[in-house]
Amino acid sequence: MMILNIVCAAVFCGLAFWMYFGAHFASTRRMAAVPLAACAVELLTVGLFTTSFAVVTALLIACRVAMVLCCLGEMNRDAVRYQRRRNRRASLARQMAYTEPLRAMPSVAVRVAAEVA
Repeated sequence: MMILNIVCAAVFCGLAFWMYFGAHFASTRRMAAVPLAACAVELLTVGLFTTSFAVVTALLIACRVAMVLCCLGEMNRDAVRYQRRRNRRASLARQMAYTEPLRAMPSVAVRVAAEVA
């Protein structure tokens, strides 16, 4: 059981670092604290649960899997949002490249002088 705790701690620690350094948005970086906290809990409870508590152990494994899946889903959502933002910026850049530049309007003094003359 201790090996499972160590493996889970390593997975959570790796997931937290990947989320923190690989995310494009601050909300995803803030969510990296969840697997980091889970890693700390795993390290604090090494060897606490044994196979005699099979139901509790199975429930904890299900919670660990759910946490990992939620974090992976958040990273996927972050990547989709970043791709959408890049596409939108590229589209705006293409539109700006084909638009005619703005011409400066003549000053008020030039228009008044033209109307007077």
